[in-house]
Amino acid sequence: MPSLQARVAPAATFDSFAVVLGDTPDEKRRVAMAWLGDWLTFRIGGGQRGVAVFDIDDTLSTDADVRIAAVCDVFDLCIVLHIPVYVITARPDWPENRKRTVKWLRDNKLDGYQRLDMMPRKDYPESTDFEPRVSKFKKEYRQRIGKEIIANIGDQWTDGFLFPLSRQEAEMLGSSKQAAIVFQKGSNGPFIKLPGR
Repeated sequence: MPSLQARVAPAATFDSFAVVLGDTPDEKRRVAMAWLGDWLTFRIGGGQRGVAVFDIDDTLSTDADVRIAAVCDVFDLCIVLHIPVYVITARPDWPENRKRTVKWLRDNKLDGYQRLDMMPRKDYPESTDFEPRVSKFKKEYRQRIGKEIIANIGDQWTDGFLFPLSRQEAEMLGSSKQAAIVFQKGSNGPFIKLPGR
């Protein structure tokens, strides 16, 4: 049976960390998104306001551009709860790529977002510095939103953490295939780390 397993996190950058358990990546996504849907409904019902940030690849869609239902359902829930949605992706911001990305979001009825941020061509990383450059881009663009982020959802640690990580953080976070719910210091919402490749 899928479940959450809490684990004490001694690292200085986060307050709590829960590993999402499940037999398959889809099961882990369903568990994490069910938890997030309940958490957002509770927080908004209690008067909290803020925005939600979603990644695209292996978050809203598979690598074959197939909609991931559990995550898209939470995107839709955000719209219903009047939580502004921002999409921040490391997809390169080339005109044809942006057009294709906007079309995919529209075709999959995920067009209620406030803004789509894609990685500027000049910043697109070489293979040797991918994680630090992507994490820096995503952090900068989350800060540009200028509003409290009450949920941040992505499939890579770079979606929620600035790289390079300390050795302690890297050991705690584990593999990119792991799924977790992380509350970081100074944040009023969770980073939902979905299973990645």
